[in-house]
Amino acid sequence: MRTLKRAVIDIVAKMTMELLRTFAYCSVIVFVLNVIFNVELNKAITVGPNAILYIGLAAFLTSSAIKIYLLNNSK
Repeated sequence: MRTLKRAVIDIVAKMTMELLRTFAYCSVIVFVLNVIFNVELNKAITVGPNAILYIGLAAFLTSSAIKIYLLNNSK
């Protein structure tokens, strides 16, 4: 039986993973709209479209690492 502390860590890790994955999907959508369809969504985005894509990739890889951590410690 898992302890309460471990259960809270698992819940926070799952929510963080979902939040990062959602951010990654949104950054890909912004990249596609900005580069392929030439739609400028917000003048406040001062970084280039490649930076948006790289940040999304980093968020996706981080969420994947959290998922692997959860799978390895789900015993």
